This record gives sequence, C-alpha cells and structure tokens, in this order.
Amino acid sequence: MNAYDILILDEAKAFIKAMPKSAQKKLVKAMDYVRMGTIKKDYFRKLTGTDDIWEFRIADSYKWFRIFAFFTRSKDEKMTVVIATHGFEKEGDKTPQQQIDKAERIKRDFQLANS
Repeated sequence: MNAYDILILDEAKAFIKAMPKSAQKKLVKAMDYVRMGTIKKDYFRKLTGTDDIWEFRIADSYKWFRIFAFFTRSKDEKMTVVIATHGFEKEGDKTPQQQIDKAERIKRDFQLANS
C-alpha cells in the first residue's frame, strides 16, 4: 500500500504533458518518492507563508519546473491524497505570488466541492 496517493488535476496534466520528456521522468521519480512516503526537499517541499501549499521541484536542462499541490484525505478517510493543481516554468529565485494565489484558490474550490 502506498503512503500517499496522487491525483493530478487537468491543468497540471496539461502542463506535465508539455514538459520535456526528461523533466517528465524526473517528475515521475519525485512523485514515486511521495507515493512511498519519502518527502525529499529536493523534489517536494512546503512553500512557507502559504495555506499548506507544496511544490514538486524539477530542474532539467537549466530550466526549473514547479507543480503545486496540497494534501487532503480520501473520501473514505483511509488515505492521504496529494492533489497536484497546476504547474509553471520558474524564472528567477522567487515564486510568483500569483501562482501561489492560484494554488490556494484551487485548493479552496476543491475542498468546497468535496465537503
């Protein structure tokens, strides 16, 4: 049994599909670590100052890809689920606030729709 399940929302799926294949492979590795319950900060970390938003962190060919996520419980309450919301190619050191706001908005909407 996995430690966590991962649900990838449509916008995140589209972003991942557009990523280079080499970056996709790295993302699969990062997600596999999370599925096994291993949280490695190099691959998956909590963003400080957010409403419990996390990010998958992928570096590939001098490009940095980020996929935002949050934790929730499955409907039967038996498993913790990581919900991947959306992604973007990071330019610069600071994560754009608009991307964080978007992830928090998707989290709120998801929670309202599933409560």
